[in-house]
Amino acid sequence: MQARLNYAKNQHIVAQAINSKETDPVKEFQRLTNTDGADIVFEVVGQEITAQTALNMARSSGKVIILGVFEHNISLNMMNVVRKELQVMGSWTCLNVFEPTITLLKDGQINTNGLITHRYPFEQAQQAFVDASSYSDNRIKTVIEFY
Repeated sequence: MQARLNYAKNQHIVAQAINSKETDPVKEFQRLTNTDGADIVFEVVGQEITAQTALNMARSSGKVIILGVFEHNISLNMMNVVRKELQVMGSWTCLNVFEPTITLLKDGQINTNGLITHRYPFEQAQQAFVDASSYSDNRIKTVIEFY
Protein backbone atom coordinates (compact mmCIF):
# COMPACT_ATOMS: atom_id res chain seq x y z
CA MET A 1 0.00 0.00 0.00
CA GLN A 2 2.74 2.48 0.89
CA ALA A 3 4.36 1.98 -2.53
CA ARG A 4 1.12 3.02 -4.21
CA LEU A 5 0.83 6.10 -2.00
CA ASN A 6 4.44 7.02 -2.76
CA TYR A 7 3.84 6.54 -6.49
CA ALA A 8 0.82 8.86 -6.38
CA LYS A 9 2.85 11.54 -4.57
CA ASN A 10 5.92 11.14 -6.81
CA GLN A 11 3.80 11.41 -9.95
CA HIS A 12 2.08 14.52 -8.50
CA ILE A 13 -1.30 12.79 -8.67
CA VAL A 14 -1.90 13.81 -5.07
CA ALA A 15 -0.35 16.45 -2.84
CA GLN A 16 -0.75 14.38 0.33
CA ALA A 17 -1.30 10.68 0.94
CA ILE A 18 -2.61 9.12 4.13
CA ASN A 19 -1.83 5.52 4.95
CA SER A 20 -5.00 4.32 6.66
CA LYS A 21 -3.15 1.31 8.07
CA GLU A 22 -0.93 3.65 10.09
CA THR A 23 -3.30 6.42 11.15
CA ASP A 24 -6.99 7.29 11.32
CA PRO A 25 -7.61 8.77 7.84
CA VAL A 26 -10.48 11.01 8.93
CA LYS A 27 -8.57 12.60 11.81
CA GLU A 28 -5.41 12.93 9.71
CA PHE A 29 -7.34 14.58 6.86
CA GLN A 30 -8.93 17.02 9.31
CA ARG A 31 -5.51 17.78 10.80
CA LEU A 32 -3.86 18.33 7.41
CA THR A 33 -6.65 20.53 6.06
CA ASN A 34 -7.73 22.22 9.29
CA THR A 35 -11.37 21.46 8.38
CA ASP A 36 -14.16 19.28 9.69
CA GLY A 37 -14.25 17.22 6.48
CA ALA A 38 -14.04 17.15 2.70
CA ASP A 39 -16.50 18.77 0.32
CA ILE A 40 -16.45 15.71 -1.95
CA VAL A 41 -15.25 12.19 -1.11
CA PHE A 42 -14.78 9.39 -3.64
CA GLU A 43 -15.03 5.79 -2.43
CA VAL A 44 -13.19 3.63 -4.99
CA VAL A 45 -12.35 0.40 -3.16
CA GLY A 46 -15.67 -1.36 -2.67
CA GLN A 47 -15.36 -2.40 0.97
CA GLU A 48 -17.67 -1.66 3.90
CA ILE A 49 -14.87 0.02 5.88
CA THR A 50 -13.97 2.37 3.01
CA ALA A 51 -17.63 3.29 2.45
CA GLN A 52 -18.03 4.08 6.16
CA THR A 53 -14.79 6.07 6.08
CA ALA A 54 -16.06 8.06 3.09
CA LEU A 55 -19.22 9.00 4.99
CA ASN A 56 -17.14 9.98 8.02
CA MET A 57 -14.65 11.96 5.91
CA ALA A 58 -17.31 14.17 4.29
CA ARG A 59 -18.21 17.46 5.94
CA SER A 60 -21.83 18.37 6.72
CA SER A 61 -23.71 18.92 3.44
CA GLY A 62 -20.84 17.20 1.60
CA LYS A 63 -21.01 14.74 -1.27
CA VAL A 64 -19.91 11.11 -1.29
CA ILE A 65 -19.48 9.44 -4.67
CA ILE A 66 -19.40 5.62 -4.51
CA LEU A 67 -17.35 4.12 -7.36
CA GLY A 68 -16.06 0.93 -5.74
CA VAL A 69 -17.40 -2.41 -6.94
CA PHE A 70 -18.84 -4.27 -3.94
CA GLU A 71 -18.82 -8.06 -3.95
CA HIS A 72 -21.74 -8.27 -1.49
CA ASN A 73 -24.24 -6.09 0.34
CA ILE A 74 -22.87 -3.92 3.13
CA SER A 75 -24.27 -2.00 6.08
CA LEU A 76 -23.88 1.75 6.31
CA ASN A 77 -24.63 4.15 9.15
CA MET A 78 -27.54 5.93 7.47
CA MET A 79 -28.01 8.15 10.51
CA ASN A 80 -24.61 9.61 9.64
CA VAL A 81 -25.96 10.43 6.16
CA VAL A 82 -29.10 12.03 7.59
CA ARG A 83 -27.41 13.89 10.45
CA LYS A 84 -24.72 15.35 8.18
CA GLU A 85 -27.21 15.91 5.31
CA LEU A 86 -24.87 14.14 2.90
CA GLN A 87 -25.49 13.66 -0.79
CA VAL A 88 -24.55 10.07 -1.66
CA MET A 89 -24.38 8.99 -5.29
CA GLY A 90 -23.19 5.86 -7.02
CA SER A 91 -21.51 5.69 -10.41
CA TRP A 92 -20.51 2.78 -12.65
CA THR A 93 -16.97 3.88 -13.54
CA CYS A 94 -16.32 1.49 -16.41
CA LEU A 95 -18.95 2.84 -18.77
CA ASN A 96 -17.45 4.30 -21.99
CA VAL A 97 -13.94 4.85 -20.59
CA PHE A 98 -11.78 2.35 -22.46
CA GLU A 99 -11.56 4.11 -25.83
CA PRO A 100 -10.75 7.57 -24.41
CA THR A 101 -8.21 6.03 -22.02
CA ILE A 102 -6.46 4.16 -24.82
CA THR A 103 -6.32 7.40 -26.82
CA LEU A 104 -4.81 9.30 -23.87
CA LEU A 105 -2.21 6.55 -23.39
CA LYS A 106 -1.38 6.39 -27.10
CA ASP A 107 -0.98 10.17 -27.29
CA GLY A 108 1.33 10.18 -24.25
CA GLN A 109 -1.02 12.34 -22.18
CA ILE A 110 -0.86 9.93 -19.25
CA ASN A 111 2.50 9.29 -17.61
CA THR A 112 2.74 5.58 -16.90
CA ASN A 113 6.44 5.51 -16.00
CA GLY A 114 6.86 3.28 -12.98
CA LEU A 115 3.22 2.14 -12.98
CA ILE A 116 3.92 -1.45 -14.05
CA THR A 117 6.33 -2.80 -11.48
CA HIS A 118 6.02 -6.55 -12.03
CA ARG A 119 5.72 -8.67 -15.18
CA TYR A 120 5.04 -12.39 -15.48
CA PRO A 121 4.95 -14.71 -18.49
CA PHE A 122 1.61 -16.44 -19.06
CA GLU A 123 3.03 -19.68 -17.69
CA GLN A 124 3.39 -17.97 -14.28
CA ALA A 125 -0.10 -16.42 -14.28
CA GLN A 126 -1.22 -18.23 -11.13
CA GLN A 127 1.84 -16.98 -9.23
CA ALA A 128 1.23 -13.47 -10.59
CA PHE A 129 -2.23 -13.43 -9.01
CA VAL A 130 -0.88 -14.75 -5.70
CA ASP A 131 1.90 -12.16 -5.63
CA ALA A 132 -0.34 -9.29 -6.78
CA SER A 133 -2.88 -9.97 -4.04
CA SER A 134 -0.16 -9.58 -1.40
CA TYR A 135 0.93 -6.11 -2.58
CA SER A 136 4.49 -7.13 -1.73
CA ASP A 137 7.79 -5.88 -3.16
CA ASN A 138 6.65 -2.25 -3.64
CA ARG A 139 4.10 -3.50 -6.17
CA ILE A 140 1.99 -0.97 -8.07
CA LYS A 141 0.62 -2.92 -11.05
CA THR A 142 1.24 -6.46 -12.22
CA VAL A 143 1.05 -7.51 -15.86
CA ILE A 144 0.73 -11.00 -17.29
CA GLU A 145 2.30 -11.17 -20.74
CA PHE A 146 0.60 -13.43 -23.28
CA TYR A 147 3.31 -13.53 -25.97
